[in-house]
Amino acid sequence: MMPQSITWSGGRTVEPVRPLAAGLSLVVVVSAAAVQAPGLALLAVPFVIGAAAPPHRRSTTVALWLAAMLFAGIGVAFVAATGFEAGWSDLLFAFAGTPLAAALSVVLGRRLFRP
Repeated sequence: MMPQSITWSGGRTVEPVRPLAAGLSLVVVVSAAAVQAPGLALLAVPFVIGAAAPPHRRSTTVALWLAAMLFAGIGVAFVAATGFEAGWSDLLFAFAGTPLAAALSVVLGRRLFRP
């Protein structure tokens, strides 16, 4: 069971949304820079916002959840289509970004659909 928040020894509380969104945005930006596609970096915008200020309103949580689901869907489709026949940046996008997006989707989905 994934916790809703993590409390550090200093008493600081961090929600799992922030590190997952930050890692996902880093993967997207590095991949976009490696393939020299600045438009791809626009996919990182919702995750940068989610890392800077985790969503507390339902509408922003839904928007970030949809972006994470879109990323996970793109990653699964890419892996299904190419497997390991791609460059390192595409493999980073698919094999590091997709699990991060899936984990973020689970965390946000639990937040949205919990009773």
